[in-house]
Amino acid sequence: MKYKLITMSKISNLLYYLKIFFVLLVTFAVFIISWGMAFTNINLKTSPKSTGIITTASIKADGKSGAFVFTINNNPFGYWIYRASGDYTNLFNTLKPGNEVTIIHSDIDSHGLHIVYQVQKGDVILYSKQEYEGKEKLAGRFIGLPASVLMLAAIIRDIKKRIKKMKPIDIVES
Repeated sequence: MKYKLITMSKISNLLYYLKIFFVLLVTFAVFIISWGMAFTNINLKTSPKSTGIITTASIKADGKSGAFVFTINNNPFGYWIYRASGDYTNLFNTLKPGNEVTIIHSDIDSHGLHIVYQVQKGDVILYSKQEYEGKEKLAGRFIGLPASVLMLAAIIRDIKKRIKKMKPIDIVES
């Protein structure tokens, strides 16, 4: 009975193809997760809702960007709204201390603040669910597409390097 020997080059080839497969899998996962962010859909009926009088409202600058942060009297935590544009003028002018508002927000506390999905003052919606979801969708696409393209470019570059290293096979006709 004859046994075939497994050479180091065969093992190296196998490891190389496993690496390519794994990186493609990770690339696909990054793309799917980030694209999933693009389909953010908040259910306002099941999200926590708070109504109260605004006690503080300010624009907190943190590095290059800021956020509109406010508190209401019957809650120990605050709320924050982020806009990529950094324009909080209408919120700052309409959400003043003493105003009664209804806030629909996340139930996750991050540094004592909850993400706001929607703010209503009476019957007027000042910050809508659509604005929040639009921001999240855009963020998902800006993160996922470039990351996936860069990872695919790295895979292609790696394959091209490998092909260049391969020795040409001499074909001898008999």
